[in-house]
Amino acid sequence: MNVLAIWLLYFIGQALHVLLAANLVIKSKLNAVSSLGSYFQLRWIPLVCRLFLTTLSFMIVWENPVLFNLEHLIPTVGTQAAMAGILGWFSDSVFDKLISLIPWLQRELPAVEPPAADGK
Repeated sequence: MNVLAIWLLYFIGQALHVLLAANLVIKSKLNAVSSLGSYFQLRWIPLVCRLFLTTLSFMIVWENPVLFNLEHLIPTVGTQAAMAGILGWFSDSVFDKLISLIPWLQRELPAVEPPAADGK
């Protein structure tokens, strides 16, 4: 299969997973993020870092199918295309889960009360 098509499908899988996560954040009543624009404005740095790391991971797996015994799963062009999209989706999802296991990355700043309406 064409290498560009493989990469396109991989990045479509990535983008769809990111959009699904963004949609969940926007729909939540637990935060102040109310649009895709504000989500990406707030999260663009971690998203770019995740994209970089998951892309490198995909390159390792795709170029070394023996690593995870993938050569049995991708014998045809159609399955290669499907696997590229699935790996795009799941690489972002798995990266999310792995990061959540690192306790010091989950710490947040304590909540700060907003200023009073009268400015005091």
